[in-house]
Amino acid sequence: MRTTEGKRASVSMLPVLYLAAFVAAFNSSVVNVAVPSIMADMGVDASATSWLVSGYMMVQAVMMSIYAFLSKRFDTRTLYLAAAVVFCVGELGAAIAPTFVVLLVFRVTQALGGSVFIPVMMGAALALSPRERVGTNLALGNAIIGAAPAFSPMVCGALVGSFGWRSVFLFPLVLMGIMAAVGIAFVRPIAPTEDARVDVASVVMVSVTITAFIYGMSRLSANLVVALVVLVVSAVVGYLFVRRQNALEQPL
Repeated sequence: MRTTEGKRASVSMLPVLYLAAFVAAFNSSVVNVAVPSIMADMGVDASATSWLVSGYMMVQAVMMSIYAFLSKRFDTRTLYLAAAVVFCVGELGAAIAPTFVVLLVFRVTQALGGSVFIPVMMGAALALSPRERVGTNLALGNAIIGAAPAFSPMVCGALVGSFGWRSVFLFPLVLMGIMAAVGIAFVRPIAPTEDARVDVASVVMVSVTITAFIYGMSRLSANLVVALVVLVVSAVVGYLFVRRQNALEQPL
């Protein structure tokens, strides 16, 4: 049974978490329309710039896969604020990056922070919503993060045309800075933490599986043999990962 305090917490926290998840989802595709400008400015080709998108998604997928551990080890407030700081560091670093390698590093840093907001929002919606509102609140959260990538190309296209490609990182930086300040006031711990342990081998295996799969798919048209070998590696390691999870007391 939900307490009155829990209901009040959901009223104040969920809108904040919805908006933070929106910014994170929005940020996942901010570089798409900026790719031609980045290529021209930094002298890189389309293959290199594709990693600004693929690298972000790979890190995001890996981080989401270890969220079960993170949510047990750290409370919601700590996760939210730490993710906001990492996200903002990534945005600022990308906005002032002098080289493509530095830009890629900070783009990955954005993913480390941004990947936390969506599962935090989903977990909070489950934990704080009254039973009769759980489905509605989860659906609302999904709708919000689904709408974000639709707005991103329009907004970022206008930013690139008016202020240059670096502005596509400054916009989410400002938004997340606001959400961090709001989070300090409204985001609170939801559940007690545990002395959880992460299975390092599982993290390595899921990282290899996801990275190999995305790389293999990206090489299908360029080098079919290499692509197929890498995809087989992904499938084998993925199978071993699943077997390991079934054998662990605390699966990843």
